[in-house]
This record gives sequence, C-alpha cells and structure tokens, in this order.
Amino acid sequence: MPFGVLIPLNLDEHNGAVFAKRGAYFASDRSVSVRAKMLQAASCTACCCAGMPPVGQLISGPSGSMAFLLGSGTVMKKELADGEKILLSTEALVAFTDGMSVDVRTVGSCTTCCFGGEGCFNTVMTGPGTVYVHSFGLEKLKKIVRAMARPERDNNKDGHGGAPITEVVDSAEDIEATAAADDADGAVVDAAEMER
Repeated sequence: MPFGVLIPLNLDEHNGAVFAKRGAYFASDRSVSVRAKMLQAASCTACCCAGMPPVGQLISGPSGSMAFLLGSGTVMKKELADGEKILLSTEALVAFTDGMSVDVRTVGSCTTCCFGGEGCFNTVMTGPGTVYVHSFGLEKLKKIVRAMARPERDNNKDGHGGAPITEVVDSAEDIEATAAADDADGAVVDAAEMER
C-alpha cells in the first residue's frame, strides 16, 4: 500500500476551487492560489468533528489551472449529484469541491461509540460536487508510528529505550570477554561504557 498517492486536479472540473484537508496540497502551476479558509459546515459539531480541521486549504485558480493533492492508501474520486449524500469515516476525507455541504452523523449507540473503533461521528457530504477520499490517512500512520516507537516498559526499567541489561559484569576479564564476543557478532563495544 503506497503512503503517498498524487491526486491530479484540473480546477476547471471543480468550478475553479477545491477545499482540502490541511497538509493535502502538494504542488500546482503558478496560477493556483492556496490560502486558509474556514470550513463551511452545517453545524458547530460538524465543524469540529467532521474529520477536517475548522481551518483548511482553499485551492483555487483560473481556467486551465492544475494542482496536485497528496492522499495515501487507495484514493477514490466520487461525483455526487444534487442532494446525493455519501457517508464517510472522518479520517477518510481528503478534499471536496468548494461549497459542498459538510455535516456529521453519530455512529450509533453509546456502546458503538465507545467500542466500535469508529469514534463518535461519521462525515456526511452532500452534493452537488466531487469528493476525494483515501483509505489510509496520515492520522492512522501517526498512531502506528507512535505505538511502534514506544519502548516496552516491562523489559526496560531504566527508561533509555534499549534492550534490558540481563548480565552483570564484575571484572576486567569479563569486560574483555564480553567485548570479544560482541566483536565477533559484529557489534562495537566500548569497555568504558560497560564499566558504568
């Protein structure tokens, strides 16, 4: 699964403007303008919980302008007719035609919110317009990297992130023997480090 997928945008196909998630803009020709814009959501809850931050990127340009957004995983483009709706996971939304209706819907009961793995809300987009979604958002990648970077606390009592020390070295001969064994394994050992 690719972590970066370029999404080419011919702005003529989107009435000259697209609202994108903060950080989704990748590149464009010189005629394109990228600026901050408040999310025009159906409610205050939708503004805070629809998967887009309250301030996003408005990408606009004259006829013939091209821009590129960055999504990840599988990227899909969905054209919505007037009044047509699509229900999305909040992390899936990348960009949409400026002026589309953005709202939220609860995922279900309190049990579903707490234990269903989707959070409390899903995003509802209403057409007309185009919606771009991706399957693996940056938020998910950050969670995975943070979880993998955490040291195991049970095995590492000193908190330095390395492997636990399982042997105590008492003498200079033990230090030299350990260094020789480690050198044979290809590791570099500093005897002064081991005396500490």
